[in-house]
Amino acid sequence: MLDHLLANTTVYYIAHAVYGGIMLDKIFIILITLFGLSACANHSSTLVEPTNLFNDQAFANYRQQKIETEEQIFYLSDEIKKYMDEHIFPVHGSAKRIKVLADSFFDKSNLNLIYANDANTTASQTFLSQQANCLSMTILAYSMAQYAGLDVIFQKIKIPEYWVRRDGHSLLNGHINLKIKPKEDPADRAALTFGSEAVEVDFNRNVSSQHFAKIPMSKAQIMAMFYNNKGADALILGKLNLAYAYFKQALTLDPAFVSAWGNLGILYRYKHHFDWAEAVYLHALNLDDDNLNSLENLAVLKSFEGQHQQAAELYQMLDNKRQSNPYYHFILGEEEYDKGHWDLAIDHYKKALRINRKVDEFYFGLAKAYYQLGDTEQSKKYLKQAKRNSINETMQNRYQGKLDLLSRS
Repeated sequence: MLDHLLANTTVYYIAHAVYGGIMLDKIFIILITLFGLSACANHSSTLVEPTNLFNDQAFANYRQQKIETEEQIFYLSDEIKKYMDEHIFPVHGSAKRIKVLADSFFDKSNLNLIYANDANTTASQTFLSQQANCLSMTILAYSMAQYAGLDVIFQKIKIPEYWVRRDGHSLLNGHINLKIKPKEDPADRAALTFGSEAVEVDFNRNVSSQHFAKIPMSKAQIMAMFYNNKGADALILGKLNLAYAYFKQALTLDPAFVSAWGNLGILYRYKHHFDWAEAVYLHALNLDDDNLNSLENLAVLKSFEGQHQQAAELYQMLDNKRQSNPYYHFILGEEEYDKGHWDLAIDHYKKALRINRKVDEFYFGLAKAYYQLGDTEQSKKYLKQAKRNSINETMQNRYQGKLDLLSRS
């Protein structure tokens, strides 16, 4: 396993946005209950003043680091405003304007945003690159909707644990979404709109269709997610002072942001401030004792400190809780694949498929593992199934491109 850092990401569909998580070395993000485990139960009841968990002295240069301001995060460039003036403002009526704006994010003749897990960008950067994750798409959509005189609701989607791989690291993704609706005037009861006029924007149709619980979020919480993701990026690059600046800003805006506390704990562990790391993990568990990520980070720390029995108990508990999650088996397959253990990877991918046979990534995992073993027929078979189960045209084209390459070779 690897340490998992939680960052924030995005997905598409007219419905929501995402935030994701990053694992370094062995940091896992999970959701579990403590069940009174003695390794941490005695400490977890001790409340700590959050400001006492910031170890500024360990990151002497963090104040010199330049991080984005609120204005920079949501700023609309002249190019975006020109696009809005030409394509959105000519549309009359709030309901039609909302639909045109929502459709424009993914329409090939308009913005045509492409999903990229690592696209932790500001509104203007996202518009320029035409790449977004759920969070960056949400930020862009918010700014454009505001410019168009529309209202926005941010929502956190309570999805099961879901990991992806990036540059040798495992990332645990959360999910948020954005709902655009007409602006209401509370003083004018006749003007109050109905929910049917609201439209949700998201990269992932699959997540939206499963009716997961949704929790309203504030703009400050969205900014905290942005800073948390940027901090995770900085940590991966070894820019520890910058990572600390981002995590501290995230937690200043949202002191209850459990994932950012977990990432701060990872940063402390990287700097060998083990006492600080444990205090942060226990504080995170005080905030949410069902957060598996905090619990596993604590297990990782116990392993580093040589407390192997306590670590083993925690890991076993985590493993038991994850057995029914297909994405847990999938990420284990991805980790084995990166190590060159093709047969072990195949075993994990097949376990994932036994739980859920409708996820294209599981089939693609099998396709690439069989290809490494030299079995091109099996690779073609699973690429075809990956294409058949993919939820958007972009992924279908990618799988077809790989099939064409295999056929030519």
